[in-house]
Amino acid sequence: MARSLFLLVLVLFLVTALPLTPYQGLLTHRYFIPLYLSIGVAGVYFLCNSRFRYKKWLLAAMILVQLSGNFWNYPRSVSQGWDSTLAHLPFFEMRKDFQQYMKDNGILKQEVATAFTLCQSDSRIDLKGDTIPYKNFGQDSTRYVWYANVSNSMNKTIGYYFKYYHVLKKERRGNVEMVLFERTCCGKQKENY
Repeated sequence: MARSLFLLVLVLFLVTALPLTPYQGLLTHRYFIPLYLSIGVAGVYFLCNSRFRYKKWLLAAMILVQLSGNFWNYPRSVSQGWDSTLAHLPFFEMRKDFQQYMKDNGILKQEVATAFTLCQSDSRIDLKGDTIPYKNFGQDSTRYVWYANVSNSMNKTIGYYFKYYHVLKKERRGNVEMVLFERTCCGKQKENY
């Protein structure tokens, strides 16, 4: 069993990690989940079969540390691996609430810029008939900007929007933050942000 686990970790490293090293954009956590999982399983196996005196306590500590990652929150400007934690779960209900707010206030999708994953149409995300996407915040200048910290693309520029845009709706549930901004008149800097 030990050889099989070691071989699994080695093969996954050679198949996933090694080929990705020359590419900068591909070195993200999601590509390494099988490798991390196999290392974790191998670690638990070797710990359970060791003669270490406090292995139950160490195993409990290892599991608690791993689970704690679901509650970590980084500053706005730092990207976070949302798709590998349970911390992103409030995002889906918040997304629906913000869409309803925009609909209730007559804000059209064509007037709203946002980032991936929010910019896709409802037909791609919810498998509904609405095929109109939101605008891409990096390419289009619009009256409204919709920010969610789950969409890491806007994290470097979010300070600009808090400084030069008016906050129409802001909500935070758990670690997920979502804000709908409206451009202020003439791009004047706000006094308080």
